[in-house]
Amino acid sequence: MKRTRCKAQTKTGVPCSAKATAGCFCSIHSEPGRAAELGRMSGKSRRCPQGQIVVFPPARTAGDLHNALSQIFSEVSSRQMDVKLGRSLGYIASVLVKTTELSDHEVRLRAMEQMMNSIKSGGTQE
Repeated sequence: MKRTRCKAQTKTGVPCSAKATAGCFCSIHSEPGRAAELGRMSGKSRRCPQGQIVVFPPARTAGDLHNALSQIFSEVSSRQMDVKLGRSLGYIASVLVKTTELSDHEVRLRAMEQMMNSIKSGGTQE
């Protein structure tokens, strides 16, 4: 049996390219409102769950970030937290780790510069 194409036209006036089911139309065109229903279902599946509030204390050290990441891991693996939210928080935490390292390097560099300036000026370092 040769499969025919759907006999409906799209909103732009182009013939539908989907294969026809038992009738002359594809699964979407055979049921009025099916496309809208599928669109709603898709939108609902991409939304963040309501009522999922996650509060972490501000991370001041790498240890704080480690603790936050371990909590995120635990909640995602036990399905208490949405995977998408966990992924976003994990990405943000990785950026925080990099900026924490950069900040630490800046503090050390300033201390070394002050020490070098003190040595050059003949003063004692305290």
